[in-house]
Amino acid sequence: MGSLETNDKIQRLMKIAEGWFIISEEDQQLYFSDLRFGLMSVDAKGENFAFKYQLTNEQGDLEILETPRSVGDAKNLLSALWDRIWGN
Repeated sequence: MGSLETNDKIQRLMKIAEGWFIISEEDQQLYFSDLRFGLMSVDAKGENFAFKYQLTNEQGDLEILETPRSVGDAKNLLSALWDRIWGN
């Protein structure tokens, strides 16, 4: 995480997530994921967390953008959870 760890915005996210977070890199872009609310799928290898933020550092100013979620993600998750409940 390097110099981002001391950034006020990152410190705020870390506090909100109560220490339950990961920082990941995808296509040379950093993401902050709050682990408390889990994945948007039942696939244990999934990487699409319910609350995931893109971290961009342009001109020395850190910008934090929430990654968009779609209604389809929620429908798929609820459908999969319903199947698990019924043992399918």
